[in-house]
Amino acid sequence: MSKGNLKEKLKEIQKDIPIEEGSLATYVGLIEVQEEAKGFYAEKFRDIDVEKVQEGFKEGKPAFLSLPLEISEEDIEKAYAAVTGYLSESLPETREPIARIEESRKTGELRLKELSDALFAGDEEHVHGVAERVGVDPEILEAVIAWSLQPIFQALSDAVSSKVDFSTWTSGRCPVCGGPTKLEYVDAGGHAHLRCQFCGTEWGYPEGKCPYCGNSDRKTVVEIPVKGEDKFKLMVCYKCGGYWKVVDERVVGGGVPRELYDIWSFRLDLLATGGER
Repeated sequence: MSKGNLKEKLKEIQKDIPIEEGSLATYVGLIEVQEEAKGFYAEKFRDIDVEKVQEGFKEGKPAFLSLPLEISEEDIEKAYAAVTGYLSESLPETREPIARIEESRKTGELRLKELSDALFAGDEEHVHGVAERVGVDPEILEAVIAWSLQPIFQALSDAVSSKVDFSTWTSGRCPVCGGPTKLEYVDAGGHAHLRCQFCGTEWGYPEGKCPYCGNSDRKTVVEIPVKGEDKFKLMVCYKCGGYWKVVDERVVGGGVPRELYDIWSFRLDLLATGGER
């Protein structure tokens, strides 16, 4: 999907999204920047050890834990520079915190690799501690690091998805990055898939099965009726309390790129979390 097409498609669906136009444009702009940055890493993941990935699948390990990725500070810096440059230009309110982050990088007080490792280890306390020392909002620092890591894992996803058979992966977590997702789509043939909201990986998964805990009991996995909504479904698992959104391409067609499914169905997130009544 070209940049122009992505922007044009957003215009077609923005009436469905309860977010103001400027923020939506910034969101799509970030997707475009990340798509360009992804190209920095295509060569890095050119040779994927398929056998290692498949062996890892048997142990429930996503691809990034089975492969020697060796992501360096310099690797992250490439995407970081693209992302922070875009944010500083598009969102004036980010300029000061990004400047503080950059200054701390120059003094060695902050290292991107260290923070990325902490995020993947679930060590938010470490990230928040660094944010406090640097003097920036922890959520901003987390977002900058996550958005800088996304192009790397998107490139990894492209490489793995083109060579590895996901049919042996039975988890609702991403087979590439291991992250959870709350986005499902049903293709034109009626086959259900999950789509990772972090790296974009897509894999088959049984319709009506909770992607968080694997519960498929029809008594406790239910669709929540959404008044006035005929494009998407909101599913809830009463066993673990998780919710996820379903985009049925047999209903909506295939004209909207899947990169926009998450934001297109954002109203359901608001309903599920009590942000809209």
